[in-house]
Amino acid sequence: MKGMTETGIFRGISPRMKAAFLSCLCFGLAAHGMGLLNKYSVHDDIFGLFWSGSTISSGRWMLHVVGWLESMLLWDGQYSLPLFNGLFALVCLGAAACLIVWLLDIRRPLLCAALGCVLAAFPVIAGLFGYMFTLPYYMLAMLMMISAACLILRGNWWRKGLGILLGCCSVGIYQAFVPLLLSLALIWDLKLLSERAEPAGFFVKTFLAQLLCVLAVMALYYAANRFFLAKFGLELNEYMGMNQQES
Repeated sequence: MKGMTETGIFRGISPRMKAAFLSCLCFGLAAHGMGLLNKYSVHDDIFGLFWSGSTISSGRWMLHVVGWLESMLLWDGQYSLPLFNGLFALVCLGAAACLIVWLLDIRRPLLCAALGCVLAAFPVIAGLFGYMFTLPYYMLAMLMMISAACLILRGNWWRKGLGILLGCCSVGIYQAFVPLLLSLALIWDLKLLSERAEPAGFFVKTFLAQLLCVLAVMALYYAANRFFLAKFGLELNEYMGMNQQES
């Protein structure tokens, strides 16, 4: 906008959003500083230094798409860069914290900062930092899933449709983020029940709409999964019984 400086844009952000985002960055740097400033190769990262991870054969067709787009835009492949990948992951976490603050309408800046701290230092995140080669993709998937939850839970019909698409793509990167959508929906529903005095029919319709959206996310994911498997002539691998989902 005319006359608006970068400082003015930053000042337009609410204090609770600033608290959540900056807390996530600061505590993330404190919690994962050793991993960001040193190169530790363990687990799959030992042979995944220039690899985005198993894609279509593991049901992660969107990971294949994102890796392909990255190669096109950057004219090169993927690299397991601890500082770049780690900072990108923390930015995604900070943005996710802001979305959760908005979704649940958390108003106290101190609680918003605490949320950012918990997200950054959560054990699952620390575990994912052990897979630095694919960390940015998984954090992008987490941000996409939280965005999907916001759209599905607080959006109108076309926003719900966009949320279903985002949720499907998130599952296509990493299937383990499906419980994130369910957990946020549960917390949102409990908040709704505690704050609004509506007829029982209102809540039934609301919960059924959410259930249909979640089912649509999974149905769209499985349809896209079958498409990519057929297109590339592949089958799901046997890891953790993944190939059994086709039966």
